[in-house]
Amino acid sequence: MKLKLCGYEMKQVYENEHTGARTFEVNKELLSKINNFYEEILKKPLNPLKDIRGFKEKSSTFRWKTGVGYDLVSKDLLGGTASGEMRKTFESYMEYKENSTELNLKNLNLRIENMNKYDGTKLPSYEGEKDTKKNIKIPKKTKKKDDKGQER
Repeated sequence: MKLKLCGYEMKQVYENEHTGARTFEVNKELLSKINNFYEEILKKPLNPLKDIRGFKEKSSTFRWKTGVGYDLVSKDLLGGTASGEMRKTFESYMEYKENSTELNLKNLNLRIENMNKYDGTKLPSYEGEKDTKKNIKIPKKTKKKDDKGQER
């Protein structure tokens, strides 16, 4: 079985024949995107050992474990509930990061509202990308003075 999340293919590498529990492997790039999601949307640091079920890091991939009968990505990979709202919010976040339009920002904030409603979170709306140019202060040039206090 293969799962996909935002263009990342998650390959099943193990399945317990008695319980149906599975282990998936995915490119480690996804981990940094999940980390950014945690910081920017969930407003907390990602702790993979706590937040990702059965997390094991490899050189270019990581593995995670999952059960059956619920939204696997939302609960076991992203650390949300089994409702699927965390996965949908993550997908909207990734869509906004890929294409930062007002419509994608609106869709992301609707997803955050749904997550607050159905999963019991209390997350603020996402304000989008900050315009860093507005925050840059350019120092004014000061005129140099000679020994007698005269401007040069």
